[in-house]
Amino acid sequence: MPEAPSRIASIKEGKAPRILIVDDKTLNRDILARMLEPIGFLIRQAVDGQEAMTIVETWMPDIVLLDLVMPGLSGKGLIQALRSGKKGDTLKIIVTTASVSEFERVSAEELGADALIDKPVMEGLLFAEIRRLTGIEYDHEGRLSENSGEPTTEAGLTGKLAALPADMLVTLRDSIRLGDIEEIGNLALKIKEVDPELARAIAGMAESFQLDRLMKLADSIG
Repeated sequence: MPEAPSRIASIKEGKAPRILIVDDKTLNRDILARMLEPIGFLIRQAVDGQEAMTIVETWMPDIVLLDLVMPGLSGKGLIQALRSGKKGDTLKIIVTTASVSEFERVSAEELGADALIDKPVMEGLLFAEIRRLTGIEYDHEGRLSENSGEPTTEAGLTGKLAALPADMLVTLRDSIRLGDIEEIGNLALKIKEVDPELARAIAGMAESFQLDRLMKLADSIG
């Protein structure tokens, strides 16, 4: 029987990534820090682009998590400055913004950001992007049932998704885009009534934050 995905407890063994949070609003920085620090990420904070550049040069973070709209050196300007620095080719940059218009999204990518996340930042989506960019794995507080296997081929999963009722598929896509792990887990419980094997697979991918894989599968359905 599938269960709702368990919460992340910690980063699995290995070097904990260093993350620099850049936002001119203290509350925004603290919210992100409270998401990341308890599971083992090493965190520093900067109130603007100038302070961020100083910390990058001395602390050498693996990821810069920055707000797009800031006074002084803006998020776009900071991305350009970071990419021209000595670690510019390997530094991972995640942009957060409260106004993700199509223009801003394209501009961020053109400037060299690795990901763009809408505010308020969903914990599941943030952890999924960090996993995608760094390759780290997480330990969880709980485990899925022992029978939480999944079809062995992408074609098998795609076929099962295509057989879902249209409203379930729409809800699944929306939940994946929002990074709403809890809602994906709730949906897996409903899908169990239609296809228990698919429900276990969806719950397993949500728990391991394979949202990019799950989205590709869902989007492959016409």
